[in-house]
Amino acid sequence: MYCLKHQRIRLIFVSIILFIHLKLSLESYDIIEFRNFVNKKCSDLYQKKTKNVEKLQKYFDYAILMFYSEFYSYAAISIASYVKKSVAKEFDVIIYRPCISTYGKNKVALKVFRFNKLTNKFLYISRYSNIEKSRYSFNGFIMSPNYLCKIDKSFEYFLVCFFRMYKALACFSRARDNTRDSYIRIGDVSHGKHTNIPRRFQIFQLNPHYDLFHNGFCVRMHSEIEIFEENTINKNLMIDKFNNLFGETMCIYSGSYSYYIVYNEKYETYNNKISKKSYKLNLKIHSINLRHELQILKPIYCFYMRSRVSFILKNIKIEYSYFNKYEKFSAQSRKFRIVFKHSKSIFELNSNFLSCIVKKFIPAASTYICILRETYFDIIDLEYEANSNNFKISQIKKYNVFQTSSPVEFSPSFYAQEVLSIKDFLDMLFFNLEINF
Repeated sequence: MYCLKHQRIRLIFVSIILFIHLKLSLESYDIIEFRNFVNKKCSDLYQKKTKNVEKLQKYFDYAILMFYSEFYSYAAISIASYVKKSVAKEFDVIIYRPCISTYGKNKVALKVFRFNKLTNKFLYISRYSNIEKSRYSFNGFIMSPNYLCKIDKSFEYFLVCFFRMYKALACFSRARDNTRDSYIRIGDVSHGKHTNIPRRFQIFQLNPHYDLFHNGFCVRMHSEIEIFEENTINKNLMIDKFNNLFGETMCIYSGSYSYYIVYNEKYETYNNKISKKSYKLNLKIHSINLRHELQILKPIYCFYMRSRVSFILKNIKIEYSYFNKYEKFSAQSRKFRIVFKHSKSIFELNSNFLSCIVKKFIPAASTYICILRETYFDIIDLEYEANSNNFKISQIKKYNVFQTSSPVEFSPSFYAQEVLSIKDFLDMLFFNLEINF
């Protein structure tokens, strides 16, 4: 809440500085060049915000769990249950550690094992360094270094030995486990898709005691899940699914378990007169968070889910659309519209196309820019020069969405002596600002 409040204050402060101490150049700009500039800015911003998300599976779960290191046998039982009951067939086991040469800014990935499920009772365990070697043949026979293991006490014992090794590695490296760069990842790679969720989309309620604790280790797990009805997902369903996968009792002190649903739509159409683009990404996250106060002298052996769970629902939408109708006459008669939407932030460049994306307000000019940031938005009216494709800014109006009072109007002649181009102005007003979810 403090960061969000600080960000809002920063946005208001930036707006005040811009509107009081800066002056937009009164020079004119070519509308076609400016349209192409804005289109590239919005397209690049969409690609940046959706990077690595478009490659994700449509339905998958993601767990971030912090275990007590003394009781790794409990962790082995829970993780073995997750691997057995998951619909995924292949899992990669990877250890992450901070890179010493970059002073912890980057992390190093050590690929260790691959679990290949044959049935719900048996799986193959392969050393990761030998996976590629197992694909060559000699005299017609397939060379395979896989070890067959039954998914019961044998597999649990294997995980116990692995956690012992991991605990020793953590002692030698002197790197405490946390959710950022020191953890174990057990991920689904069944269809060649690695579920690498950007950190900004991960749900985990950080706490100094939970995130960095010398007596624990962190495990991340993710797998494809079966298709289900979204309207049936609630807190009780998430708890039941979690208990079914991991068991009702666990020796953990912090964690989260989430369902991710990814909708990704893209289409582009071109003909002699009209060009259309529409990119939409909708990411729905249903998550339960497990937390309790850490008791140093009395570690919690059994963690009862229902009394210590919070439920979080997030619906993240990112959109980019472009419409352009070619005209043989002047640029003033052109119809085009460029829109970028992200959470509570919207950018729109509109020329002779429908109404403003903020329905409550009507711009005075037929060509304008609308910028929405949470509860504040600006409408920048553009005025064409006579018999020309060039334009200049005529006025700027600043609104508060929740207030019915008249907007504050600014004229370019009101600004101080410093001069900014309209491109720099838009960068400072929208494109270079951080967008929160």
